[in-house]
Amino acid sequence: MAVRRLLAAPAYAVFSIVTLALAIGITTAVYSTVHHFMRVDYGIDDRASLSDIRENRWARPLSWPDFRDIAADQESFAQLAAWSRVVTNLSADDTTQMAWGEIVSGTYFAVLGAQPTLGRLLSPADDAGRRQKARMSRVLSAPSARA
Repeated sequence: MAVRRLLAAPAYAVFSIVTLALAIGITTAVYSTVHHFMRVDYGIDDRASLSDIRENRWARPLSWPDFRDIAADQESFAQLAAWSRVVTNLSADDTTQMAWGEIVSGTYFAVLGAQPTLGRLLSPADDAGRRQKARMSRVLSAPSARA
């Protein structure tokens, strides 16, 4: 029945098909271009092998004691790392600036395969001093270190 109606009005049928084809083509081109330029490459070789473990979909990340328990008892993963976003203050001279940061476990950079530009990255040995703020290690990104 639909084919008969399209054959009865060939100009409408051609117009509809061409419009639909152009819309699909333009949409595909725009999304492909945006994806190409907005794609962030974190330098992780095998991103598909990473998982994010949470108590539930909307929950905050696991607590440090929960992470330690899971890391000690698990046999499914090659490595585990913990991270949590934080807002902190950075001070230099007489100025203080709010900045986003992350609190991460000592295995974080090893799991991601990151290499330091200068100095060293965190290691599991750094987790031992986690309770003592004076002994907590910090890693700065290159732009933060230059500022």
